Amino acid sequence: MRLYTWLNRLFPRSFTAKMFLLAFLGIHLPLIVLIGKVLIGAGPLSAHLDVLLLLLAATLLGTVATLLALRAVMQPLYRIETTLRLFEAEGAAPLLPGEFQDEVGRLMARTNRLMLAVGQRLDASTRAAETDPLTGLLNRRGLARQVRGPVRGGLLYLDIDHFKAVNDDLGHAMGDRVLHDVAEAIRAALRQGDLSARHGGEEFVILLPGAGPEVAQSVAERLRQGVHRQVQAGAQPVSVSIGVAASAEERPLATLLAMAEAACRQAKAEGRNRVVAQSRIPPPEGRDRSDFDRVEADGPERPQIRAAQTR
Repeated sequence: MRLYTWLNRLFPRSFTAKMFLLAFLGIHLPLIVLIGKVLIGAGPLSAHLDVLLLLLAATLLGTVATLLALRAVMQPLYRIETTLRLFEAEGAAPLLPGEFQDEVGRLMARTNRLMLAVGQRLDASTRAAETDPLTGLLNRRGLARQVRGPVRGGLLYLDIDHFKAVNDDLGHAMGDRVLHDVAEAIRAALRQGDLSARHGGEEFVILLPGAGPEVAQSVAERLRQGVHRQVQAGAQPVSVSIGVAASAEERPLATLLAMAEAACRQAKAEGRNRVVAQSRIPPPEGRDRSDFDRVEADGPERPQIRAAQTR
């Protein structure tokens, strides 16, 4: 490390410059020795000028060729540095070649293993932070990360009926079991590409990208029936109330969420165990909000609603 430390004082920001200096000195050392010998004891310099000029030209040519070759052979080191910089900035980078067996090849292999290990840990940490541990669905943070920007389609807001009574009468272990089983019913009812999340204690949100009102209500009704048929609290079947919002235009998630939540409240007010859909989405001018937290803080807008099905 002593030589490297000394060279670092000369070229603190360039490993290439350090290598080029050593190569330049090493290549020119024989020429310097020969000139010194000629000057000291081999007669006048002019007598050997042709030889010295030839040697100088060959040395310069060899220097250029050596420096270019060194830069080319150092490309793997540059690529390692570029890959690590990309991985640091974006959390992902293409793997380096793995067929080389020398010291640089082993360094590239270790770099690949390091990136894979760190990437797996980051993925696991991200999944843990964005997944509800009880149901395995996304949590609110995970849903917000998956849905960036306006969305077009349907959104379902599901609330388990009389869930507090389940916890109070049958215990929290049974309440947890009900939450888990409702999440399983949600998975079974969804289409490929749909997103589901546990939004609160006994509340779930399901995003149906591209779904129109009829499709969204059909999925909601299938889900309601599936929960009522499959999930029990003790010996009693569990029911859910579902609010539906759908838009053919791109809108902030907060707008659809506010509409579906209001429709869900209406479903519970009308007797629970039913699907209720809003009949009107407010126009975008002056009413939609793109900030999810602001919608929650201010309270949802109250839409016009209608019952899709009652039981």
